[in-house]
Amino acid sequence: NGDVTINGQPCFRGMLVRPYQGIWSIDAEMDLDAVPSGAVVLNLMGREFRGTVAHEPNDAAQVLAGDSGGIKHLRIVAGAGGLQTRAQPKSYDQGALVGQVLADLLTLGGETQAADIDPQLLAKVLPQWSWTAGPIMGALQQLAAAAGAIVRAKDDGTIWIGAANPQQITAPELVLLDIAPEAGHAVYGLDNSSLDVDQIIDG
Repeated sequence: NGDVTINGQPCFRGMLVRPYQGIWSIDAEMDLDAVPSGAVVLNLMGREFRGTVAHEPNDAAQVLAGDSGGIKHLRIVAGAGGLQTRAQPKSYDQGALVGQVLADLLTLGGETQAADIDPQLLAKVLPQWSWTAGPIMGALQQLAAAAGAIVRAKDDGTIWIGAANPQQITAPELVLLDIAPEAGHAVYGLDNSSLDVDQIIDG
């Protein structure tokens, strides 16, 4: 429907996952002639997310998508989709700033650094630092942990590190989607996209 679109095309079913740590992703089902690739814009009830159709690490041409009866199934990941790219080992024998290591990792993955990272965090000194061969995301998470931070992707796909900021909020109005009295459960949803990861729902 028009509430959820990907590159302006309706998405009739999808699941957006926004973890406490890590990058957001969406598994979507769309009625399209061809599977999209590359950068996409997800519009979720007026809230815009920018990401990339997931592909094989180190090969952007190999899109991770499927086709079932004409329905295209695809996964979209935040940003440029480069954090699963395999990085070669690197060491900073003379030490480095958190900001320097972060910039080097994001450059390797073709990702963009968020503009609102705390400058004091970026200026922290790492007396010695190195990463081993493996996905860039793993090296990024190790860097954040050493700096007392976590890694997230913002709505616009830029990569952010920093401290979580839990906030207690009043429970939003929920919409009953499904009810199964015999099983003793019900499914509720939201008719807006206002919730954020750090928010704690009261009640």
